Amino acid sequence: MKFVRKGLPDSFIKLQLYTMFDLEPTLSSCLPPTPRFTVRCPVCGSTTVCIKHYLLHSREKLGKRQYRVDVWFKCMNCFAVWVHGIHLPEELYYEIKKRCGEYRDYGDYGHYRQD
Repeated sequence: MKFVRKGLPDSFIKLQLYTMFDLEPTLSSCLPPTPRFTVRCPVCGSTTVCIKHYLLHSREKLGKRQYRVDVWFKCMNCFAVWVHGIHLPEELYYEIKKRCGEYRDYGDYGHYRQD
């Protein structure tokens, strides 16, 4: 699912970000970004998933620095693992990095069924 296109202003990125993910647990307790949408396994369609870990990173693209957090999900039905890449505004990237670090492993955090 790609919801941010290159060249969009930070205000649009923030709107999309806060519409699709809850970052309050990340900022307050270093918990993973929580999706506000139903996460379905791309292999079997199950909604029984957990969050494995996240990785903060940035890169230079088309002369502009882009900031992201990649969140790994795992299906507890078929054990498939996939990544959701989330674009972040620069100030939010550095705030999460300062409070929580660039990488955090959750094991099998947040087993949940969203049916």
